Amino acid sequence: MIFDREDIAVLNRVMVRKGIETAAVSHNPGLTDAQRMMISGELARDISRCQLMIAVGMNDFSDIERQLESFEEDMSAMPPTLYTAYMGTMSADDSDDEGQYIWLLAMMISNIGLIRRGLGFVDALAAAEPVLSQTEVLSIKSLRTTLDDVCRRSEATEGDLFDSGLYADALARECSLLLRVNSGKDVDSGEISDLLDDIGRLDPEEFERVFGPDLGADAMALAAEVAEPRGSHMAILCARCILNSLLS
Repeated sequence: MIFDREDIAVLNRVMVRKGIETAAVSHNPGLTDAQRMMISGELARDISRCQLMIAVGMNDFSDIERQLESFEEDMSAMPPTLYTAYMGTMSADDSDDEGQYIWLLAMMISNIGLIRRGLGFVDALAAAEPVLSQTEVLSIKSLRTTLDDVCRRSEATEGDLFDSGLYADALARECSLLLRVNSGKDVDSGEISDLLDDIGRLDPEEFERVFGPDLGADAMALAAEVAEPRGSHMAILCARCILNSLLS
């Protein structure tokens, strides 16, 4: 989760490149010993972070505490002048990958709270205990029924209505996954990751514009809560991925 296949491919390329750069730095006569040590240390941290982000992207949370600690420690980087010189040695493709890596790193850091929140649900899920109240279960079931009706209405249509129907379908699937997780049923991590990817790339504003007036304020508020990227419902799905990894 968090990272898709394309992201993982970028991280793999960056990791390999930084390994080659580490060897080159030790033989660079244009660097002082202090600069050599600084760059080598930063490259080593980047390689470790790439490895951990790849693991997260592949739903491998077996080393979850170290994964989180690596992104919560000092995030100091090279001095600007040294980093500018470092970027100047890259090809256009490598520079693009480096920019993407920085963006993925920021994404990982922004999701640490979600993962830690998910960890809070793991013990309950492992014991097959519900993590949703009965009131929440009934509300989510009602929302799923409403969203299923939206999906039927949007079938065989085109344009904005069709796109909004896809978003409704993704939310309906999330409701189903939440209910399955809450009832202690097995849920594949890949299914959760695919769902999060769908919700992330579809437009909730179009969904609200097209269907909001018909669904009403209460249903739209619950839909927004369910889809909140770092909300409790996403944390429950994250917890299921963590548990799957720990049990594998």
